[in-house]
Amino acid sequence: MPGPTLMQKISLAEEAVKNMSKRIKALETRLCTEQLNEAKVKAITAELLETKKVVAVYRQQVSHLLHTHNRRSFLFVGGLVFVIFTTYMLYILINGVEI
Repeated sequence: MPGPTLMQKISLAEEAVKNMSKRIKALETRLCTEQLNEAKVKAITAELLETKKVVAVYRQQVSHLLHTHNRRSFLFVGGLVFVIFTTYMLYILINGVEI
C-alpha cells in the first residue's frame, strides 16, 4: 500500500498547524486572564514555547513539500518544452521552411 500523497501530507500538516494555533491562543489567553502561581506560569510558558516550536516544524515541512513538488513540476514542463522544440526544429531541418 503506497504512502500518503502530497496533498494528504499537506492537509495533515495544515490541520496540525490549525490545532496547534488554537492551543497557542488558549494558552496565551490563560496566561493573561487567570491568576496563576509561579509553577503553573512556568509550566504553561514551557508548553507554549514547545507548541510554537512544533508549529514552526510543521510549517517548515509544508514549505519543503511544496518546494519539492514545485521543482518536479517545473522540471517536467521544462523537459516537455525542450522535447517539443527539438522535434519542431528537426521537422524544419528535414522538410525546410515553406512559407
